[in-house]
Amino acid sequence: MKIVDKGVLETSFIDFSQPSEFAKKALLYPGDFGHYFCNGDYRIERESLNLFLLFYVTSGNIFVKTKNFDMNAKSGEIVLLDCREQHIYCCNDAGEFLWFHFNGIAASHYVEHLYEKIGIHYRGNRAEKLRLRFQEIISAAAKPIVNEPVVSHNIDGILAALAAESSVTINELLRPTLEYIAKHFDEPISIEELANLSLMRSEERRVG
Repeated sequence: MKIVDKGVLETSFIDFSQPSEFAKKALLYPGDFGHYFCNGDYRIERESLNLFLLFYVTSGNIFVKTKNFDMNAKSGEIVLLDCREQHIYCCNDAGEFLWFHFNGIAASHYVEHLYEKIGIHYRGNRAEKLRLRFQEIISAAAKPIVNEPVVSHNIDGILAALAAESSVTINELLRPTLEYIAKHFDEPISIEELANLSLMRSEERRVG
């Protein structure tokens, strides 16, 4: 399918998926999707679109601006957009990314939860491990006969993995200890030192 977006190179591809009535009622499903290689001319600006969008940046970077967020995603990072709001995304230089618009049951609730708890930008090992999910969604959705439950399962897998980050709560008394361990994991750490960190936080909370 021909790509009309400016700045998208010929090695890219885009396709569209037409969900069944069952998928619309019971599943998460993709709309259009693709694998883009772009140059610095790539820019999309919309007032609104009644869909949601997930990017996985494979190289370069992509700049994103919405009503409440303004950020730059790099290789190995994920961006989630609520396209119902005004949004801009573009490449300032060469970039490559996997992407798909999606909708379906619980999609809006998932996205609203993630916007509130984390935002639109996801990075680190958890994000990098989700690349395969993006590839599987795009590959399955491009087939002549789409296995919609499998595609839905993979979309849900991405959203669930991102949402899991926002569901982890840390006892505030333990936070200094856990943060210290994360920073000094490759050094000898004494039990007394860790106990003192928790004790100091306990005293701070009592005084406060």
